[in-house]
Amino acid sequence: MTKNRFEIKNLVALCYSDNHNYCTVRNASKVRSLTIDASRGTWSYNQFKNIKIGESRENYNNPHGVIGVYDRTVIDHLDSMVSDAIESVDERLDEDDD
Repeated sequence: MTKNRFEIKNLVALCYSDNHNYCTVRNASKVRSLTIDASRGTWSYNQFKNIKIGESRENYNNPHGVIGVYDRTVIDHLDSMVSDAIESVDERLDEDDD
């Protein structure tokens, strides 16, 4: 039996909020359409497939749903989550200025 690389209870999802200018952090197990493969360490959401846990989808032109999935017990993941949140909101605010 393969040991999971991540525990589902420790995973959080960075998501766009309804107005797209903010992000929210949610319990990953509560996000609809989010699939997590804890043994492979990947996540998928709609057309975004097999992205490593701890990384974002890096496509901010689609400001809906999940931006990234992170392990809340791993400092590097939390650091990445903060950077991804700032970057995704900055992208949206830059578009609003045009």
